[in-house]
Amino acid sequence: MNTIISADKVYALAFAAQEPYTSAIITDMDILEAQTRYLLPILGQRLLEDLCDGLHPSLKNDYVAPALAAYVRYLIEPLLDLRSTACRGEGLSTAANERVAMSVEALHHKAAALRRRLSDYLNANCDSFQEYVPENNPLNHCVMYGGVVQVY
Repeated sequence: MNTIISADKVYALAFAAQEPYTSAIITDMDILEAQTRYLLPILGQRLLEDLCDGLHPSLKNDYVAPALAAYVRYLIEPLLDLRSTACRGEGLSTAANERVAMSVEALHHKAAALRRRLSDYLNANCDSFQEYVPENNPLNHCVMYGGVVQVY
């Protein structure tokens, strides 16, 4: 399976310039995991393949890439923090674990908001994307906010 965006693009979208990392920390497997787990259910297989093939560049650049990059960052953040903690010579403390948990939770909220933005855009413009099937988008049927599940 191809990835929609490269590791360099993920790095550019999801990391600040002053962070002590390079795009080499992001693997194709990280991107594929985020793409498959979080975006494939929204996009559907046909639209995802078209995006991988370079079709719909504005959808890809404006909506899909930011959401995908945010989910990649969300997935790899615990490992990054563990590595940086070890490099600083710090042990795993309760405070460090709480800091990681808060950081990961914030990244998850950001990624989920960007995925919702993508879903809303697709729903509002579904006539422009023949491959998109709104009925198959799980965000059109069920949403979770703060542990509360809304089914519609």
